[in-house]
Amino acid sequence: MGWPVHYTAEKRKGIPAWLREEMLSLASLEYEINPNIIQSHGLEFAPLAIHPAGGRVYRKLMNLVAHREGYDYILIAPWVKMGGADLVTLCHLRYLSKRRVRVLLILTEVTHSAWLDKVPKEIDILQFGKEASWLSPIEQESVLMRLLIQLEPRCVHNINSRLAWSCIKNSGKTLAAISDVYVSLYCDDYDKDGCPVGYGREFLRESAPYIRKILTDNCSYPEQICAAYGLPLAAFEVVKVPTDESLLKLPISRSEGNRKVIWSGRFDPQKRPELLLEVAKLLPDVEFHVYGQAVVSGRNKLSHFESQKNITVFSPYSSFQAVAEDYRVLLNTSAWDGLPNILVEAAASGMVIVTSNVGGITDLVDEVTGFLVDNHSDPTAYAEAITQCLSNIVVSSKKAECARLRVLQNHSWRAFECKLDEVFANLWGRNRMVQWAQAAEKKHLCEGVTERENEK
Repeated sequence: MGWPVHYTAEKRKGIPAWLREEMLSLASLEYEINPNIIQSHGLEFAPLAIHPAGGRVYRKLMNLVAHREGYDYILIAPWVKMGGADLVTLCHLRYLSKRRVRVLLILTEVTHSAWLDKVPKEIDILQFGKEASWLSPIEQESVLMRLLIQLEPRCVHNINSRLAWSCIKNSGKTLAAISDVYVSLYCDDYDKDGCPVGYGREFLRESAPYIRKILTDNCSYPEQICAAYGLPLAAFEVVKVPTDESLLKLPISRSEGNRKVIWSGRFDPQKRPELLLEVAKLLPDVEFHVYGQAVVSGRNKLSHFESQKNITVFSPYSSFQAVAEDYRVLLNTSAWDGLPNILVEAAASGMVIVTSNVGGITDLVDEVTGFLVDNHSDPTAYAEAITQCLSNIVVSSKKAECARLRVLQNHSWRAFECKLDEVFANLWGRNRMVQWAQAAEKKHLCEGVTERENEK
């Protein structure tokens, strides 16, 4: 693989003697190469200075890599900050650190990673974006591919890095020859005209032949993509994201006096805060507490919220447990989604969920475990569901109990570990898998004994 280069040109009027001599020797073969003819036309000579920018960045990055002899697993992400995909990244890193796998986390964007301190200390981190952001996209792609080839990991896993997707699409055959390639995808995004967009739509069709498995957190998205591109469902593996299990110990609120509803998310077209505003207007006797942050397209929504008396806006919380006991109901108004982590956390904490029926949400919320709004653009439908939830304590409490049980079954840390052991069995080998399973079972039994002793 050749290095990309930067070119700069210094214009000169005259042709150097050495070049003039060579051109004259060839002028008998090609009239227009005669230097006398060229200069009579007023053409200028501009020598090119070649700067091997990619090579310099590659050398610096290799000097920053702790284990130059290679890694078992390289996980590539744009950043690690507050977000659902970032939580998945941290869960994978925690799983890998517990398995004592040699892991390198490559961050491809310059953006500040607010959750970097949550990465297990055993994980090596390479700030690729900070070192290579001044290169062109093609140059960055070339440098990242050279790193992956040189380090020869057994597994390369891409979670939402556009640069890594470009590498897989354009050089996937080379990459797949040295590493098993995994990617994580959760749902499509949609543009202003309602057309599906996102990494799955942009890259997957050309990249699929080089990918061993596509990991997702819900059953709906694989069906959509497979129907669109003719991929087999076996190309996907559904891995449920674990939640904070301490939430499962919180009491389920049965108080009729608690008429506070929590809404949490970004102020953007996907989360539809304007729909929340319409719901709040229909239910003036219900308090809506909003935890979120504005993106560029959502900044003007804040002023509308502030003018609505039964809406109070708070800054984003540090952890869901910090606010979970204050609310009975969580409202989700997403226009599209995978399986939002906020719903899993709300179900684990014993809240009743009122949510739009989109994406992979029905993996957790159905008529047994919550209130699904099929007509998910109609504020009246949400208002009716919230009213039913608040007025019928027996029914809503039963739904909360069923939702919590589903979280316990599908979103425990143990279930997550077992699923990834199954997915990566070909990487680690059966002997290591048996050892890990035995260790996990022993730990689970010990934790059970300790918990029973504490109860006594």
